[in-house]
Amino acid sequence: PAAQFPGSLGTDIGKQRSVVKIRFAGAIPGSSSLNIFWSAGGSESIEQFRVELDGVFVGNSSERKGEMPYKWRQDTFMLPKTAGRMHTLTLTHLKGDGLCFDYISLVR
Repeated sequence: PAAQFPGSLGTDIGKQRSVVKIRFAGAIPGSSSLNIFWSAGGSESIEQFRVELDGVFVGNSSERKGEMPYKWRQDTFMLPKTAGRMHTLTLTHLKGDGLCFDYISLVR
């Protein structure tokens, strides 16, 4: 149910737009939600990312300004019911100069 990113997974610093893809197997029943714990980092830029499941837009994170020391936040996304057994979760860095993912969990 929870996946910890090794050593906290971050996006590129600067104007690049990183994409994180997580492939997993298993049914996703209706009314499932995805919890993502993340930090906007230590700079004062505004950070945001997009979430997609199997190429379908799920939502955008809240916009967060970085601060020191880092603060971990949680955004929750409702997932569509899917019949497939193999899935790809895509997290795309939309704005800012770098953010960090701590862990995600699927709540059924």
